[in-house]
Amino acid sequence: MGYTIKEDIVVPNGYVYRQSALQPGFHQIHMHSTGNEKASVQNERDYLAGHYNLANYNYLVGITNGQVDIRHVMNDNSGAWDVGGDWNWETYAAIEFSEGIQSQADFNKAYPAYIWLARYLAKKAGITYTIDNLNTIGIKSHNYASATGHGSDHVDPIPFLAKWGVSRDKFNRDLVNGVGNDTIVAPVVTPTSNTNSTSKPATGSSAIQQFKNAGNHFTNTKTFKVDKIAKVNGIWQMINYALAGGTDADWTNNGIPLDIVDNVTRGMSPTQVGDVMKFSAGYDNGTIDKYDTATNGVGIVFGKYGIIWFNADAFIKL
Repeated sequence: MGYTIKEDIVVPNGYVYRQSALQPGFHQIHMHSTGNEKASVQNERDYLAGHYNLANYNYLVGITNGQVDIRHVMNDNSGAWDVGGDWNWETYAAIEFSEGIQSQADFNKAYPAYIWLARYLAKKAGITYTIDNLNTIGIKSHNYASATGHGSDHVDPIPFLAKWGVSRDKFNRDLVNGVGNDTIVAPVVTPTSNTNSTSKPATGSSAIQQFKNAGNHFTNTKTFKVDKIAKVNGIWQMINYALAGGTDADWTNNGIPLDIVDNVTRGMSPTQVGDVMKFSAGYDNGTIDKYDTATNGVGIVFGKYGIIWFNADAFIKL
């Protein structure tokens, strides 16, 4: 049978690929379970939205309101920070089985979907239906990645599956052969109301609310120009009027240290008014630390430089 995959992307497209400077060629499907018996599929999705800079994966499988719930939360075929070792760079897709299963009946509904999704993605990627062997190409459990030095010390999903009556041998057989009359067919893809490939929700609400809906996370990829430059408090800084919310910008609140931006116009040469800039790697994504609805401001703490305030409408466009 086929299942519905709900598009619910919360990780910016190509995030791991860019951050880890990866090269094309992703040869594995990784099998996980979440480890949190009290968290629903939605809870897991929401946590990922705010913490994908620490670890991430591509799919969630579980039960919501008695029905199979498959969420596509990060785009495929670009690596993932999921097993904690060099096989991160082999991840075509990582699948998390939500451990918030409350009954055998629910497990019996979700497990075939978990297997189906792995086989569907393997076929889509041209990956063989092999499980936990030393060949690079194939389907791998986190347990096996860890045991062979390609992952962390995690053993999922083996204990979770065993809890509900699925032995390791059955798990392996099902991944190779399918469950019952498992036919690998294209899924029905249904968008959810908060689908967005950049982790910034659709613009039906204020910029501040959009950031809150995205778990307070931001990712900036676009450029902006230098409108003013000065050395303030011993630090060379720049101001962009749009990001500062106007020409009456305050250096202490709105100044952007040149140490955290790259000069697209002239590289390492001294920055001048009119130059085009972008946030440097490591400063181009993170979490909004404070909001000021009265001024439509978002405040972000940039380490030793302290908090910098931006106009929310301008900042979200980055």
